[in-house]
Amino acid sequence: MRMQPCSSLRLENLCQNLHYEQAAQDGKWITSMNKELEALEVNNTWELTQLPAGKKAIGCRWIYKIKRNPDGSVDKFKARLVAKGYLQKEGIDFFDSFSPVAKLVSVRLLIALATQRKWELHHIDINNAFLHGFLEEEVYMVPPKGYTKAAKGEVCLLKRSLYGLKQASRQWNIEFSDKLLGYGFIQSKHDHCMFIKHTGSTTLALLIYVDDVLTAGNSLAAIQSLKEYLHNLFTIKDLGPAKYFLGLEIYNTGQGTYLTQRKYILDLLHDLGLSDCKPSATPFPSGINLSSQESPTLPDSSVYRRLIGRLLYLNLSRANISYGIQQLSQFVQTPTQAHWAAAIHLLNEQLNHCAARWSRRAELRIRFCGLSICKKLQSTKVLYKMEDGSSIAMAKRMKVAVEDGETLVEGESTALVSVEENGPRASEQVKTEIAHILEKINSFTEMVSELLDSGKSMLKELSNDFEERMISIHKEQILKWHEEINELRLLDAANEDADALLQNAKYLLQIAHAG
Repeated sequence: MRMQPCSSLRLENLCQNLHYEQAAQDGKWITSMNKELEALEVNNTWELTQLPAGKKAIGCRWIYKIKRNPDGSVDKFKARLVAKGYLQKEGIDFFDSFSPVAKLVSVRLLIALATQRKWELHHIDINNAFLHGFLEEEVYMVPPKGYTKAAKGEVCLLKRSLYGLKQASRQWNIEFSDKLLGYGFIQSKHDHCMFIKHTGSTTLALLIYVDDVLTAGNSLAAIQSLKEYLHNLFTIKDLGPAKYFLGLEIYNTGQGTYLTQRKYILDLLHDLGLSDCKPSATPFPSGINLSSQESPTLPDSSVYRRLIGRLLYLNLSRANISYGIQQLSQFVQTPTQAHWAAAIHLLNEQLNHCAARWSRRAELRIRFCGLSICKKLQSTKVLYKMEDGSSIAMAKRMKVAVEDGETLVEGESTALVSVEENGPRASEQVKTEIAHILEKINSFTEMVSELLDSGKSMLKELSNDFEERMISIHKEQILKWHEEINELRLLDAANEDADALLQNAKYLLQIAHAG
């Protein structure tokens, strides 16, 4: 089964377009392919058989990638066998293919909780994750190149999932979730990729994003026991304290946690040939008219769409670009050169956050709170704000479940029973009051008021103070809002909007007390 090198050819660059015939000439890739084949055999991924009459075998291919560390150094050479899932027929080779992944707001929430509670936060990588899922369908595959155990005419009857199959991610998620539930975890109703376990005074929380696992808890021994349990089942790579997760660099100072996507930004600039560009002063150029028809359209709009998609991921750590991305996203169908220039301007501004010193003030590196921004075009401000409130309420309920070990059903009035039985009833008086209080919440700082109410792009002086102002919430003002909302709930606690608004205010109040 093992292959022998044909020459001493060394491939040191990224190898997205590397073919098997080229890789078979390099010892590092041969070692990696042999390791992959051994893992497939040990895992009993397939059995060799003759192809039954009337059946078709899908193909497969090798994919090569050099995995790198956050500093850009080579971590390992990875060869992966991938099935040609695009040849599968729905209803024959697969039925369901959907698989959830952790919400990014959940990632920030777990990091925030670990920081606030001074919990351990660890990163685990599951080796060959997709190979652990069991197939329910009968799928045949042509033997891979380099595999010498298959006789002439034999094919691989897949017993376990394989990368590239339509249902691969789903089957892995089902298998991993079942094992976590068997270990005593409870699956969150708000994010099916978050699992929580309470044992006496010990709390563990776990997030799964395909084969990357982020786990936090108040007991290092409990985390180590979890790692041993997972390693015995799947074989894991213990990456220790979380430092790099989903392209997010995590720095724990002992007093707080700093998040950055420095490598992601630099890689994006490098891919666009902008490594030597000068940083922009603001995320979005002021005074620009994106709706202008004077600028010529881009010859290839897909390039613009890819850039916007990659910029969207920066929202994970760079909240101040939300407005700019929301504006630029409106033109992905027919972008112009002006839109492209504005997107590059926004990207160049991110260089300000890639410096080794990280930020202008040291205290910003040690003050961390969970932040989620919802931005969309809306028919009315009330509905737009209520969607924000629902998002915050969801995050708060997840936080309560992690900390207290229970799912919280919030409500202090029997009117909620009526809502459950008859559905929410409309109250014009309550809606008017909600709109009034939302107007106050919308202006809880001059900074947020200028950004959200005026709709204008961020000026330089506003941009420079964005992080400070976002976490500067006046306690007295929030306490006053909280009192008004309590009075409002006496009028109509059954209104869903009022309940969402209450959760919004409670969350702001909690941040104010923590600050």
